[in-house]
Amino acid sequence: MKFYVATRLERAARAELVALHLTLAGHDVTYPWWQHGAVGREGSERLIQVSILEAQGVLTADAVIVLLPGGRGTHAELGIALGAGKPIIVFDETAEAFQLTDATCAFYWHPLVHQLRGDLGRPQDREMLVHQAVGVVEDHRAGRHGSGAYGHAAAIAARLASGPAA
Repeated sequence: MKFYVATRLERAARAELVALHLTLAGHDVTYPWWQHGAVGREGSERLIQVSILEAQGVLTADAVIVLLPGGRGTHAELGIALGAGKPIIVFDETAEAFQLTDATCAFYWHPLVHQLRGDLGRPQDREMLVHQAVGVVEDHRAGRHGSGAYGHAAAIAARLASGPAA
């Protein structure tokens, strides 16, 4: 399977760690953006090139793994994945992002998003993330909606898609 790992630049080491675990499990990472780091001062041509490569990385992935906290680019990649109908695993080490407050991001509750909590400093949580990501892709391919927040959101989306009740 192919995955894109998104997070803010300052968390590149976490993205690389997840990518390593994906690769060791026999999966591919579509674009290892952490290898080039920040490109903001390299000129507009380089920014155009990287933006295209990152968008292609999202579009060619079977799923996108978002490691929170993310930055502007992370959320742009989340939007590209949603628009392309890709399943997304949003991983938060604090679980604050999934609390129902005025600060929550509505898109973390989209039917294509699977919320996952853990500590990437723990090898068993990295393995759990890889295992869950593979399961999300398999469920998506099979047309299964999963359970928990994802299943609830999928049920709401199905209801909304069917139009107003008669």
